[in-house]
Amino acid sequence: MTTLLNCIERIPSLLTKIVDQRASRFQELAAYVPKECRDLVFVASGTSYNSAFTARIFLEKLGYRVRFYYPNVFLHYNYEELKKDALYVFISQGGSTRLVYEGLRKVKDAHLLNCAICEDVQAPIAALADVALEMGSEKEEFIYRTIGYAATVTTLWLMGIALAEANGTISAKQADGYEKKLRDTIGNLDQRREEAMAWFDAHQFSLMRKSALMYGGAGDLYPVCMEADIKAMEMVPIVTRSYELEEMIHGPQNAFSSEIGFFLFGKSGEDEEKVKAIARFLKKEIGFCAVIGDLASDSHDLYFQAANRTFAPIEYITAAQVIAYRMAVCRGRDLTRAGNGSMKHYITKTL
Repeated sequence: MTTLLNCIERIPSLLTKIVDQRASRFQELAAYVPKECRDLVFVASGTSYNSAFTARIFLEKLGYRVRFYYPNVFLHYNYEELKKDALYVFISQGGSTRLVYEGLRKVKDAHLLNCAICEDVQAPIAALADVALEMGSEKEEFIYRTIGYAATVTTLWLMGIALAEANGTISAKQADGYEKKLRDTIGNLDQRREEAMAWFDAHQFSLMRKSALMYGGAGDLYPVCMEADIKAMEMVPIVTRSYELEEMIHGPQNAFSSEIGFFLFGKSGEDEEKVKAIARFLKKEIGFCAVIGDLASDSHDLYFQAANRTFAPIEYITAAQVIAYRMAVCRGRDLTRAGNGSMKHYITKTL
């Protein structure tokens, strides 16, 4: 029987496959997008939204202006005019999210640049788009997506590289350099998974006593925290919140208590002193706190050295996915079932 952990174990090989196909995977899109296009607009929900958010910083470094919307916001609460020189990217792993489809239809009716990223390029959203990219997750068995996040982020990184190379922003040599860095990161994922398994074994007793979890991180680790938040909320299940690192010390700190387990995601050189100061306060004054990454300082933390800063988010999310899975197993959760399946009798999200 396949478990959700087996899905996490498959991630490195699936990401390697996506990278191996870099030359052909984005050929159609690179030919379709005008070389002067510098605006990327992402429309997605949940894990797909978090994937776009995670890719933002790298895409901006390649010279793109990046925006992202939840589909309901894009359709009903966005008063900005659609831009003729932007590429609108609609992401839906299942390929049939109703509001993502309607958003794509709106852009299609305006005759604007558009593409879709889906697990199956025959899915309704992919079939509607001018260009469809296969996400690379193949057939993920569980509705609590782990492969989908890593595959989408990797696809977006490579999409940015392909478009930037096509329009002359970066050279072929620079593109190959990014590919090398990405392969180095993927090569670390098995080790990250095993380290997280061992960390949970050591801290299971303390963590399972918590009634809520809170995550904090800066830069591209903030959307990683958002994804970690969703994974724990839907899988364990448990009440969770995630914050941009600085925001934790504003209003949220008033609710800090020993009933909450805290996770801080940090990279050396990026808000380093802030991560360390918040961690010291939480450990001394509040209770359980674990720093994830190379800013770890004691046995409560999960230390690792990422292959590089650029593509580090998929190393960090691996730890969060494993911890959420292990907590769910300890709670006796059946991960083949939705938590409140009867909601579909009241409201649906798919076509």
